[in-house]
Amino acid sequence: MLREQHAALAVLALAATALGAQPAEKPHPEVAALVRSWEDLYAKGTAFELRADYQRLRAKASQLAAKLGDDPAAADAYLVVARCCEVLGEYPEKDTAFERYVDLLERRSKDLAAAALRKEAERLIAIRELYPATSVLRLMLRKFPDGPNAAWALYRLGTTYLWMGEEEKAIEALREVVERWPKDQIAIEATLRLARAHMAGEEPGEAVAVLEDFLKNHPKAKDRDAALFALGVAREMCKDYYGAVATFLELARSAPNSPYTPAARAMVAQLRAKLIQRIAH
Repeated sequence: MLREQHAALAVLALAATALGAQPAEKPHPEVAALVRSWEDLYAKGTAFELRADYQRLRAKASQLAAKLGDDPAAADAYLVVARCCEVLGEYPEKDTAFERYVDLLERRSKDLAAAALRKEAERLIAIRELYPATSVLRLMLRKFPDGPNAAWALYRLGTTYLWMGEEEKAIEALREVVERWPKDQIAIEATLRLARAHMAGEEPGEAVAVLEDFLKNHPKAKDRDAALFALGVAREMCKDYYGAVATFLELARSAPNSPYTPAARAMVAQLRAKLIQRIAH
């Protein structure tokens, strides 16, 4: 089932790129035929008995890509190679072909290359192919070490590492976003993920410091309710029960319609019971 979903999303990405990347240019006839071959093969499925067909298509695409050399028209031939390798489970080869695809797109336009990298990373994240997604995001950072594309790639890399349970790597990436782009909206989002990464890494004190700084510097942020809830949880993890109660009460008072408020009120009840029990003993 995962392979079917994987390939389905792959062909959508391929079709969108191959058929839409060059609106002002006449498609290369051999590349266009290659794309149609991919689409026809995918329509048959990705079952094991079709493996030989994917291998033959990959070989044909590789030959055409080699024939075209540095011609930007070869980009979509490399994308066919990448997609075939992906279906075949040949991920190192897929990465090599995809990087070549991006290189040739960049000859047309840096914006095209950036868009392709974003799309590929999001596709892989959506189907929870997280390790391959980190490879694409690192490639994006090599191609675009500065500016909005770098900020986005670092942020997505940090969140992906967080989903993978790689808290230290997540903290490193997210902290860099906050430090390099402190005034951008993405820094606000990264700050909240950074706090969660600290909590996941059993560093609630670090999370408290990050969130207190966030609330001080962004008193009107749209994510203030999420930050308050996270701060309450972090203080509870630090066994600062009075501070946690105060934080949850502030959330309930300042954002009564927040989706976090019911949980905050429930936490207040639990923590008050815990404090009463502590006093009784």
